[in-house]
Amino acid sequence: MKRLYPPHRFAAALSFTMGAWLLTSSVAASPDTESHTNVIHVDEYGVGTPVILIPGLMSDGTVWQSTVDELQKDHKVYVINVAGFGRTPVAPDTTLENVEHAVADYLVSHQIDNPVVIGHSMGGFLAMALAVNPDVEISKAISVDGLPYIGAIFTGSNDVSVEMLAPQASQIRGMYAAMSREQFEGQTRMGLSRQSASEAGHQKVIEFASTSDPATVGQIMYDLMSRDLREALRETDTPIVLLGASGGFQDAQRKQSVEKMYEQQLASVPSATVKMNTQSLHFIMYDDPAWLKEQINHFIKE
Repeated sequence: MKRLYPPHRFAAALSFTMGAWLLTSSVAASPDTESHTNVIHVDEYGVGTPVILIPGLMSDGTVWQSTVDELQKDHKVYVINVAGFGRTPVAPDTTLENVEHAVADYLVSHQIDNPVVIGHSMGGFLAMALAVNPDVEISKAISVDGLPYIGAIFTGSNDVSVEMLAPQASQIRGMYAAMSREQFEGQTRMGLSRQSASEAGHQKVIEFASTSDPATVGQIMYDLMSRDLREALRETDTPIVLLGASGGFQDAQRKQSVEKMYEQQLASVPSATVKMNTQSLHFIMYDDPAWLKEQINHFIKE
């Protein structure tokens, strides 16, 4: 039997996961921008060992500004922009699977060997997906507040499956396909308190929402709810770190509950670790950029 979850819980979870995957700003550099396929565009910075940066839902690559500024000193940084997110032009057939294939094809065609892949939220999911993708080989994966299966955010438990959330996944896709950008922006405003702790962060989230394509966002949300990496990740020996955020919860018990949920998602992956930031909200790069840089640099150098 497919279980349906109460509307109030579903709405609260949606406001978290939606904005849980957005953002904006501007990278202070002159990128060599190259279109690889119709679903991704790639900006390149710096020289050195390769690092791939993938944004979250509704964010374009400029979400990584401070991270690019840090990493390009020693690395060749490739910043992925997904069609329909932020100011990246809309393209047909933008699905999570097609984005993953496009990134993998880019790595192969550009002979980018063993890169470190870093992703935020949806991008974190893709970083882990690339760790088990047979077409590419990556050296390490860093997920910034992105889970192997998003369903746990909706139910508050890891005892959830793709089949359980299939009705909600279809509902979300249909709801966003029917939204105007103005309606989409209004929906996003309702979840701002879960995205960033600062007013500046709120404004960046809103800017992304106002320029993103609602139908594309709905499709990618559907795809995320319809794919579970937990089992596949058991087979990888690629080092993975999940940098989680629990600053949206005030009491210690709730913070511990979130940390436990995150750890359970990767408990069967020997090469994976979880580190929590108990002060930051979902957009760690805005709420605690120093901590994020420290964690990324430490993991890359390990």
